[in-house]
Amino acid sequence: MTTATEERRFRPTDSRRLALWLYVVGAFGLGVTALFGGGNLLFDPSGSRMNMPAEWLAGTPFPDYFLPGLFLFTVFGVGSFAVLYGVVRRRVWAWHAALGLGILLVGWILAQMYLLQMVNVLHFVYGGLGLLLAGLALLPSVRTELRG
Repeated sequence: MTTATEERRFRPTDSRRLALWLYVVGAFGLGVTALFGGGNLLFDPSGSRMNMPAEWLAGTPFPDYFLPGLFLFTVFGVGSFAVLYGVVRRRVWAWHAALGLGILLVGWILAQMYLLQMVNVLHFVYGGLGLLLAGLALLPSVRTELRG
């Protein structure tokens, strides 16, 4: 006989919770890379440290990469870990935040492509990650796990 605590325990091998486990892995990867990338842009707003030429910003409202780096660092870096905290602790706002993170990432990538007037392989990687995060959050098993 299992107890309610055992039922709620996070077991990635449980097929009902596999989608939630994949969400956690994806959001963690996003958070780590956003902290790294955003942090680099904050320390070097010229973008040269990350091989991002200043010419890419021509036609955008940004004189350098500081504000995009700040957004990347705070929203997708710190924000991803805040969402993960809510997911792991099953906070009442976790499902909304999990879905919002995926949708916001897709919007960020689309805005980048529009403003920069270019497409990079990383746009497909992170745009796909955003779609994956939003799609996983919409699965009934994840909704039940985070709302239940």
